[in-house]
Amino acid sequence: MSVPYPLREPLKEHLDRAKFFLHLESRATSPEHKSYFIIAGVYPLQAAFELARGWQGRAENDPEKRKEYAIRFEEEAEKRIPYMLEVRTLRNIDFHHDPVCFRDAGGAGITMQWKGRVRLTVSQPGQSAMMTPGQSGEMQITRVSGKSGKREILAPKDDLNITNFSVFVDADGAWIDVRIILNQFGEALEKFVPDYFANLERPSSE
Repeated sequence: MSVPYPLREPLKEHLDRAKFFLHLESRATSPEHKSYFIIAGVYPLQAAFELARGWQGRAENDPEKRKEYAIRFEEEAEKRIPYMLEVRTLRNIDFHHDPVCFRDAGGAGITMQWKGRVRLTVSQPGQSAMMTPGQSGEMQITRVSGKSGKREILAPKDDLNITNFSVFVDADGAWIDVRIILNQFGEALEKFVPDYFANLERPSSE
């Protein structure tokens, strides 16, 4: 295994935790318990990804160099690991905003939406706006200018659509079972990380 030795055990620990929670979900009979185990599996999967992404730059004192390494990892990961955006968004909204819950609504197919921010219209190209509560609770509008054009770490979505146990994946234009999303993400990550570090070890051919 080409994963650097100090990274190997903590990475395996996170991936094993995710497998454990997803295994418990498969054996649970209550929709409520299934939802708990699914969300419990999201956290170690995203933690494993972030741990591997930041590892190469750990010894660097230059923040820009560390960011450069992280972006390089992310660019390669996007080619190999499906549903990065969905896993990141699940974790971000559940941790920073409202708890994400999956429910068995049967044929009714009730759609739930979690929003991290409220999107607003803007007047200039490349500008974005959001409405967030101020310290006193009143809603405030903040407008942000466009990105610098440099490659950046993929940001979580502002919202997430869920029906029963499925998440709407924008890239596929389809509803995908959240258990498929998490299992495929974890399996791909487990294969990708050793390959990524193995390629770093190989001398580049001129």
